[in-house]
Amino acid sequence: MRRATTARCPTCPGRAVRVIVPTSSVLRSTKGGRWVSQLKDFEWWGVVGPQPLPLMGGVIFDAHDRSRRLGKPSTIGPLRLQASEDPLVEWRRGDPRSLDVIEKFESWPIIVQGVTGAEARHKADREASQLLHRAAVLLSLAWDEPWQERTAPQNPASLAPSVPESWPPPPGWGDREPATPRVDNELPTWLGNGWTQLNENPGLNMAASFWHQGLLAAPAHPSLALVAFTAAIEGLASLLAESGNEIPNITRCETCRSSSGATARVRAACALVVGDPAVTRALHRLYDRRSETAHGAQLHGIEDAAGDVFSFVYEPGDSASGTAAKLTPSAETAARHSPSPN
Repeated sequence: MRRATTARCPTCPGRAVRVIVPTSSVLRSTKGGRWVSQLKDFEWWGVVGPQPLPLMGGVIFDAHDRSRRLGKPSTIGPLRLQASEDPLVEWRRGDPRSLDVIEKFESWPIIVQGVTGAEARHKADREASQLLHRAAVLLSLAWDEPWQERTAPQNPASLAPSVPESWPPPPGWGDREPATPRVDNELPTWLGNGWTQLNENPGLNMAASFWHQGLLAAPAHPSLALVAFTAAIEGLASLLAESGNEIPNITRCETCRSSSGATARVRAACALVVGDPAVTRALHRLYDRRSETAHGAQLHGIEDAAGDVFSFVYEPGDSASGTAAKLTPSAETAARHSPSPN
């Protein structure tokens, strides 16, 4: 594993240079052989898991898969992953539908363990948090739902790796729902290569982080999520242009310094991966919608009508048969939003 740090430039007094070094190594100044810093290995652990996010009305997202659990201890890059032995049950109020409603959220968080080289524990924890974030991004991409850091990096000498006990049910809840069956899943085989790509390509890593932020924002803030998703596409378009793909260049006016060509670049990047002409034409409006939100002209989601909320029925998936978990509108919702007969 490598990490970035700084050392004094040998030719420019007072200037620092950024260098990449392996963990547990020692940096020696190029002048006089003086020791300038020493990296130590710090063990840490943290927890990642799905976020109990609210679902706003009018937009249907893939349901969180309550039964999915990482089946066996696994690795992503330098990190070791192991699922909790028991599900974590959390409770949240049902806003914006109603504060009188209580919603149950079940998940199988994953304990992540690693070792980070740094000069001090607080610096190791910061880098470890970035690694936790990358693990959450890849799990979100693999399982198509927003995963997030749930427990920040901890020192195992002070606190043993664990997932907290489930919250007790609210008064009057009773046994409304049967226990959700557990379905063990393996990580996709491409995840290791994905970690390597994000680790070695800062631009790709940033694009993935923008996509992840959009995924987290989408249920409650879909217009802002579109801004993040478009930023991810723009970042990928730049990487594609650098690798020789036919992606338009961004031009900048020498007088006013304004730039042009971003819309064409996003469209060209989308066309590389979308084969359906109808979808391509729909995506042509993507950058315009993003710009209207980013520059304060328009919200395109349901942010200003959050009270008109749909209610959904959860249908668990079946990994064995390839059926995904989904939400379907309740009978009341279907009746309220069906076209009125003339």
